[in-house]
Amino acid sequence: MPNAIISPWFGQYTFELNQTFYLNFGTLEFWITRKTKEWLIHYTHHHTLLDEPEQVQIHPTAEIPKQSDGIKRIVTTQTHSSLDIMPLLADRALVSRPTIPTIIAQGEVITLFVTCSCWCHIKIHGTDITLLDIPIKRYSDTWFGPNPREGELCYASKTSASLDAEGYITKPYRAKIPIKIINRLGESFCLERLNIPVPYLDVFIDEQYQLWGQGLSFLRELPHKNIKIRANKTEALEKLGLKRIVSARQTSDENIMMKAFDMLFA
Repeated sequence: MPNAIISPWFGQYTFELNQTFYLNFGTLEFWITRKTKEWLIHYTHHHTLLDEPEQVQIHPTAEIPKQSDGIKRIVTTQTHSSLDIMPLLADRALVSRPTIPTIIAQGEVITLFVTCSCWCHIKIHGTDITLLDIPIKRYSDTWFGPNPREGELCYASKTSASLDAEGYITKPYRAKIPIKIINRLGESFCLERLNIPVPYLDVFIDEQYQLWGQGLSFLRELPHKNIKIRANKTEALEKLGLKRIVSARQTSDENIMMKAFDMLFA
């Protein structure tokens, strides 16, 4: 059975004046304090974890760290009492490699499930004022393209590329992304990596508060040609019981993205 998330860490939070909230994702800790005309946020990333919590810890606290990786101070004419603390997918495409090279048989249509660590996006409720937009777990950088002069800077990750969404146990700050791969080639091919344009994907939740990415369809028809990528329709996901909670960072015409790199599937 997949792990159940008791309650969501995301949503609207109300602060009293001079009150501090503490959040602990295991990989990231931060403290948010409301002052009269400012917000203060201390944050620390952890690269090595001895005990990563299954549930995100979030609660009021009277303690503020003396040292942290960073601190942000946002000044306003007055502080509102509420913040929206929400998940967003990464701000760059994610190049995900299966831990085991995977063969997609000719003529097959399969769905793999990849997970992506989210960003924590904090803004003042009812406004467009962002206080913090920070990765909950840091990814390493990678270059994606046919050569060093053509391509884009992405994030790198590894995936088990599970075929079973129900049994896919994941952390409450990670989003499951269904990837449908349609192989219309007359031969099998090896799926060694996927370039997932996560900035274009909405974020959804299911009834257990598990996070989901919008999902994509990858169509390969001819060798050495463009790969067609289409984002799943929001309406179809809602019929499956998923509820959209955050829109994508970026929008694309008709939700269709074309990748011109021959090395999308190595």
